[in-house]
Amino acid sequence: MQLFFNVKDKHGALIPSLNKDNFDLLERRTGADHQVLQSRIDLPLTLGILIDSSGSQMRVLDMEKEVGGSFLETTLRGKDEAFVISFDVDINLLQDFTSSLSRLKHALNEAKINTGGVGCSGGPIGPQGPIPCSSTGPRGTALYDAVYLASHDEFSHEVGRKAMILLTRRRRPGQPPEN
Repeated sequence: MQLFFNVKDKHGALIPSLNKDNFDLLERRTGADHQVLQSRIDLPLTLGILIDSSGSQMRVLDMEKEVGGSFLETTLRGKDEAFVISFDVDINLLQDFTSSLSRLKHALNEAKINTGGVGCSGGPIGPQGPIPCSSTGPRGTALYDAVYLASHDEFSHEVGRKAMILLTRRRRPGQPPEN
């Protein structure tokens, strides 16, 4: 069994220099053998970048694109791969798995604000997720469907280190929507 984890300090900063003598690994409250415990930062990383292109992101979409591109520049190494999905009332696979930084940044820049979109019948990467919706009313932002599709359709066949990055602006409780 492989168990991937990170250790952080009280400020949330990663502590990459720990070894197996620095902590105990318990399985069902008893000691587990962790003789083969080792740092594995050398494993390829598979990233999913999900960018919110719904109407509420009108003022911040360009910033999301810039931040996403900068994140990829500082994170991806030669053997890593990523994909880009935009989500609004629809879900679009803008770039499938690639290690090309230029293709990923181009895909981020292809994200466009969409407040219309499709109904519940489906979209370009299959049925629009397991979340039921009414075909008679307007569909809201498909965040949960996008996360499901990224997990189920994209990540399910990948092994190793995986991470999903959501680029969105959260609305605070009581704050009116921006449209």
